[in-house]
Amino acid sequence: MPRRVAAVDHFGRGSRHLEVPLAQFRVERSRARRSNRWLITATDGCSAPLVGSRGKSFDFRLACERHDLAYANYAMLARLNLGMLWDAALRAQVDDQFQRDLQASCAQRRHSERLRCDAWVVVFFHAVRLAAGP
Repeated sequence: MPRRVAAVDHFGRGSRHLEVPLAQFRVERSRARRSNRWLITATDGCSAPLVGSRGKSFDFRLACERHDLAYANYAMLARLNLGMLWDAALRAQVDDQFQRDLQASCAQRRHSERLRCDAWVVVFFHAVRLAAGP
């Protein structure tokens, strides 16, 4: 049990997994998984029907993976009563980071794809705010 209590420090509000640049997220997730065996790392990517995680003008796989990790682990820590409250404020913080990650992904696209990519950011972000959460 002490490892899980320490995990709240690792995975608490403003935790490291939300702070690392998206490009380093998979490395940080692997590091966290090795030191915290309980960590949920399963993801379905972007569970966007018909669209999926990537298209001609966007690739949101990493952003969706980080978002899935946050939702799954914050909810689990709250269910286990380990000092974490999975509430609207924390959900908004996670979703805001998701939006920033989506936007960062678009910033790396060619100029000709960027406007379409930014439009997909709006769609994905609003879908998450409407459909997911506590």
